[in-house]
Amino acid sequence: SVLISYSHTHNPALKRSPLSIVTALVDKIDMRQHTIYPDCDIKFTGHVTWVGKTSIEAKMHMSQYCNGAYAPVLDATFVMVARDPENKRAAFVNPLKPEGPEDETLLQEGEANKSRRVELSTASLLKVAPTDEERKVVHGLFLNTLDTKTVSFRSRVLPPNSVWMEDAKLKGLEICHPQVRGRRRVIITI
Repeated sequence: SVLISYSHTHNPALKRSPLSIVTALVDKIDMRQHTIYPDCDIKFTGHVTWVGKTSIEAKMHMSQYCNGAYAPVLDATFVMVARDPENKRAAFVNPLKPEGPEDETLLQEGEANKSRRVELSTASLLKVAPTDEERKVVHGLFLNTLDTKTVSFRSRVLPPNSVWMEDAKLKGLEICHPQVRGRRRVIITI
């Protein structure tokens, strides 16, 4: 998706891109086939579906050659952002100019995806309190751990297929950063 975004913002008059393209979000990945064969050719295709002032939505399609034809394996949607070459501030990108009804449809889907992302971000717990329904679900989970014989906070019952938080260990966590900032690798297990 970075290559697609660079292609969209390409300026043939310049030897290098005046932009740094960064993945802001992997919005969606749909597995169409759960087996990827190590000995069959893989083909990636993709296109820009929506463009804002400084961001680009790019769709990627992966297919694999099996039984004489390419079959879809996965589809993914990424949101990329353009930064200035020093990665200090946002940079403007070329607008998207649809060329035909198919491009118009893709642009409308991209607009719908953007609206969905904005709506989801406004419902964040960092911005909005839980709804009554969400509070009832959490309270129900809490009640399911109470021992009905003692009805005490100190006497709890572990639901099936569950682990108490204090019995879980942080064994690892993977935080990725741009190459120049280094990388830490940790794995979480229960």
